[in-house]
Amino acid sequence: MTHLFCCLHGLIAFISCVQSSGKFIVAGRSIEHPRCPLKPNVVRAYVIASGWQIEPLQQEGRTVSSVSYLVQVNLGGMVPVRLLNLIAKRQPLAVAYLREYLTSS
Repeated sequence: MTHLFCCLHGLIAFISCVQSSGKFIVAGRSIEHPRCPLKPNVVRAYVIASGWQIEPLQQEGRTVSSVSYLVQVNLGGMVPVRLLNLIAKRQPLAVAYLREYLTSS
């Protein structure tokens, strides 16, 4: 069984905060869209809520970033418990994976 996501993401730069704190929020959720129709034999998975909050902080005289990540997903259909357990263990590491990528570039 194939699972499919159809998501809308948007970047919100808090204009009133950008000048003072530089905080950014990227938010997303599943949507219904004609370019992403339901298909037979494909289970529609839903992102209930997802997002990143990135905020600069001062630490030991350096500017660093505080990154928070949130995701709530309904995969729908029959998903093996072993796969769900693997996802549950790896999903919180998304921020660590991002840090690894950014520091290796």
